[in-house]
Amino acid sequence: MIELRTLGELQLQRSNRRELCAILAQPKRLALLTYLALSTRWQRRDSVVALFWPDLDTDHARGALRQALRFLRRELGPGVLNGRSEEELGLQRGTLWCDATAFERACDASRLGEALELYRGDFLDGFFVSGAAPEFDQWVTAKRARLKNLAVEAARTRARRCEAQGDGAAAMRWARRAFEVEPSPATQALMQTVCGRAKPPAWRESPELALARAWFSAGWWGSCA
Repeated sequence: MIELRTLGELQLQRSNRRELCAILAQPKRLALLTYLALSTRWQRRDSVVALFWPDLDTDHARGALRQALRFLRRELGPGVLNGRSEEELGLQRGTLWCDATAFERACDASRLGEALELYRGDFLDGFFVSGAAPEFDQWVTAKRARLKNLAVEAARTRARRCEAQGDGAAAMRWARRAFEVEPSPATQALMQTVCGRAKPPAWRESPELALARAWFSAGWWGSCA
């Protein structure tokens, strides 16, 4: 099983933890693998060529794709990168695990704790591919925003559930997690709300609540008193 991590630090390794350094060293081929790994359907060769080699004519672009696919198949091993036909590309089910896909599935199944463990940072943070079409950057930007929004909502939901159960310390941990994912007025307000509703004994028992109360009382993020 190949493991591809795209949330936070970019990693690609086999099940024995050996990194696939040759692929990691080639951004465009890594981008192609990531795109196929996150695709929910088979991708036509023509659309892939237009996405990654927009400045080449058809023959040269298709040749570049063939070279990229040969390289990936050699490095990944047999049975990972396949096609449903000569013109359709994709990954064989069960041969590659991707954290972004696992994160989305965990969110969909309301396994929010598991989802937030998977979310270690922005999708393809700082990753750049030279020579790709603008549509690829747009795809990355849209995917990054969607995954971040899911992470914020997962943390917010956990915070509210813990608060409803009377666990102010856990609620503050999850509220702070939402703020760490996306520092914004909305996540700041969530922390303030959780802090403001906590009962006085919880401030002494919870380092998270005590620190948040100190911050707010000092006026760093407003006051929760």
